[in-house]
Amino acid sequence: MKYIILFLSVIVVFASCTEQTVDVPESRQDMLIKAQWQLIGIEVTARDTFGIDTTYAWALLDCKKDDKLEFKANFKGIHHTGDARCYYNETDQYAFTWELTNNGNNLGMYNLDDFFLGSGAVTGDISDFDGNKFTLKTTMDLGAPVPATDTLKLTKFYFIKS
Repeated sequence: MKYIILFLSVIVVFASCTEQTVDVPESRQDMLIKAQWQLIGIEVTARDTFGIDTTYAWALLDCKKDDKLEFKANFKGIHHTGDARCYYNETDQYAFTWELTNNGNNLGMYNLDDFFLGSGAVTGDISDFDGNKFTLKTTMDLGAPVPATDTLKLTKFYFIKS
């Protein structure tokens, strides 16, 4: 009987020592770094004097349609300007910085020349992030021309993995 109890005890000890793997979901930071991202659309929502919100689809400049953002480690990045040039002496690429805050729910990008409607910096909330696309929502006034009597409410930048 002693040997049976000893044998069962050894089996329990070995069974409890088996390796268990835990799948850890990939972080947004890792997903951003793994790819280049292309801006495919912009929407601007403004509120008029009557309190009615109107959303405008913003046309991307042809020279911005082939641009790609590459997020790197240590919150550095490279803006690849593509073949279409916005001005005659535009470089092929230049550096920018970025940050994720609020548990990966907010993204800030800085030193991006005039990438965001004439502004070189933007911070906002990330939504619809699935590793292949994301939306950056901001309430920053980026200088988007809306009717003079309207108030800018929200700007959305749509990105896809390229």
